[in-house]
Amino acid sequence: MRDQHFIGGYCILGELGRGGSGVVYKARDPKDGRIVALKALPAGTADPKTIKRFLREANALLRLKHPNIVAVLAAGTDQGVHYYVMEHVTGHSLAARLRQCGRLSGAEAAKLFTMVARALAFIHANGLVHRDVKSANILIDQDGVAKLADFGLVRSGETTMLTGDGNVVGTPGYMAPEQVTSTDVDARADLYSLAIVLYEALTGTVPFVSTSVYKVMMSQRFERPDPPGRRCPGLEPEVSRVLMAALEKDPAARFPDVIRFADALRKAGLPVGEVADSVPEPAGPEKLAPRPGAHADGSGQFAGVRPGFALLAAALIGATLFIILTREAHAPIAPAQATAPAPASSAATVLTSETDQAFRRLQLADLHYTDGLRRYRARDLDGAILALNRCVQLRSDHAAYTRALAVALTDAGRTQEARETWRLYLRQESSVAEAAVAHKVLETLDRVAAGPARKP
Repeated sequence: MRDQHFIGGYCILGELGRGGSGVVYKARDPKDGRIVALKALPAGTADPKTIKRFLREANALLRLKHPNIVAVLAAGTDQGVHYYVMEHVTGHSLAARLRQCGRLSGAEAAKLFTMVARALAFIHANGLVHRDVKSANILIDQDGVAKLADFGLVRSGETTMLTGDGNVVGTPGYMAPEQVTSTDVDARADLYSLAIVLYEALTGTVPFVSTSVYKVMMSQRFERPDPPGRRCPGLEPEVSRVLMAALEKDPAARFPDVIRFADALRKAGLPVGEVADSVPEPAGPEKLAPRPGAHADGSGQFAGVRPGFALLAAALIGATLFIILTREAHAPIAPAQATAPAPASSAATVLTSETDQAFRRLQLADLHYTDGLRRYRARDLDGAILALNRCVQLRSDHAAYTRALAVALTDAGRTQEARETWRLYLRQESSVAEAAVAHKVLETLDRVAAGPARKP
């Protein structure tokens, strides 16, 4: 008989998965013999910040008792190995279910959405944010009960940070735009990820798919997803509209919480259950639900600018381009693996490495982009143009960066450079609607460059 391995008295039976934040084992509880999942942070492999975060996660989860959250039963340290013990969910993940069937019926998707939304409402009411809501982290037991797993908890409003080994928190295909740009995250980041999970359940795919992790992250930040009704023609148009409202790039333009998101889906015709059951309303000022297709208010962004150019710029960019990016950039941390079996592989290692490299490239471009926006708001147009030029040089194929530079050049009255930049932008922009607006701006600039028309 092979020697048995124990952690904290729990007999280790095998590995379920591993990630940047620990290893998850299948184990046996010595007291009653039941099977559990044990998440461990191996001794000597983590820096003090990682250990602190792991212990914070364990302590928070010990207090979060909810039928739709994987229960944490105990936590401790054994010879330098920090660990916590969770219930072992016998069943499968939502990701596995979708691989098997392609997509779910509206009724099944609504049932699972209701359970996950209840878990998130409970988490958010306790002032916490999950940060890695995705189909692989939604476990479905043998009774059909969905349980949310694999937390990377932070306090609501806390800025995301790098782990000691530089990994990234969240999964690009489900990541909210504010996680990509590393601004403060709150419950609305989880709401965005939940909307992607529902989108995936109804259509069979997440909004943005690419072999390039960097491209997915940039798409989350800048591109408007296809309406789910386009990928699932039988979907009620109003349900599609509500989902698109939840997928707004600006957190302020989304529903303020998952309760209102669920209410809107129910009114739209999706049979979502009541989410607000016994969940206290978060404290704070009253928030308004977003309008369909709403964006953050951009009023006042062009105060003091010459009226003609201000109108051109405002007409083009809308409020979503100049989302406030005034905080220092920090990178998110890496997700742990779900308690459902997830084999470790070289492919997973490559993906993690590619994600980290892509994030650092994005962060470098963001330094110039953010600097450009700050200078633009301070009316330092020359400084803004210099910073945005550097940004475009780093990402010469990225429409949103080119558009920002074009706006600054237009505002500065540098007509010839602005015209050239708008033409570059039009070669990059895939949105017909936005390209049409840019064409109008360019036509106006062309008329300005040509001078006043001579009367016959």
